[in-house]
Amino acid sequence: MPEREKSSIGLRVRSLLMLLLFVGVVVLAVVAYLKQRKSVCEEVAVKIEYAGSHKPMTEKEIIDMVEHSGIKTVGLEKHTVNLAALYDMLGKISFVKTVKPIYFSGNTLNIDLELHGILAHVYPANGEDFFICDDGTLLPYSPRVKERVLVASGFIPTPAAQTKNINKAGKTLNSIYRLAELISSDDFYEAQFKQVFVNSDRELGLIASMGRHTVLIGDGENAEEQLAQLREVYRQGISFMEPDKYCQLDLRFKNRIIAQKR
Repeated sequence: MPEREKSSIGLRVRSLLMLLLFVGVVVLAVVAYLKQRKSVCEEVAVKIEYAGSHKPMTEKEIIDMVEHSGIKTVGLEKHTVNLAALYDMLGKISFVKTVKPIYFSGNTLNIDLELHGILAHVYPANGEDFFICDDGTLLPYSPRVKERVLVASGFIPTPAAQTKNINKAGKTLNSIYRLAELISSDDFYEAQFKQVFVNSDRELGLIASMGRHTVLIGDGENAEEQLAQLREVYRQGISFMEPDKYCQLDLRFKNRIIAQKR
């Protein structure tokens, strides 16, 4: 047999073998895919991300809510689990800030959630108390929240029932939100102040943890500058004096603090 003919036969054999190998790989992939689709969900695992130290909801509670929601999971073939309904149900839980992609790992359905961080507990002049979250979301009061956060009280207007975000809640609540952000982001301020009050003129003030004095800051527009100025006064002066010597520190005037003695 001529060498050219032998070479041609060898080439055809190799091509046939390569084709059979390719077909075999495709068949195995299809079988694995079909087997994967027909495998069932065996359990639900929940992971919660929360900025605070006392989660208002636990992983087990989320799993129980899924089980009692009417959305079938465990025991179903994985491809039949209604993930869209799960997203919708979880997103309606008041404490849930973000529902991350829901996915299967083996036969386990994984749900990752981020909960709202609670920034302040507000007691308005009229109506029910509520929470301001770190992203500006307003949440109704719940005894589940155990965090020790800034408390705001006094002549605070109650937002409309449909108001869910601080941006639409009015100037006073926006000022409280900005002030709470400043205090929670700084260990020094957080140690000094646990409560903010709003007087009848809608001016904001802080009740100091050290001593029995209040700090009047006005409408809150210059809160960051005022608190920085107050920090220096505390460090350089008042911390070395009798804390109860003054009843009020007035920061409403630019570049000066008026201290009112008892």
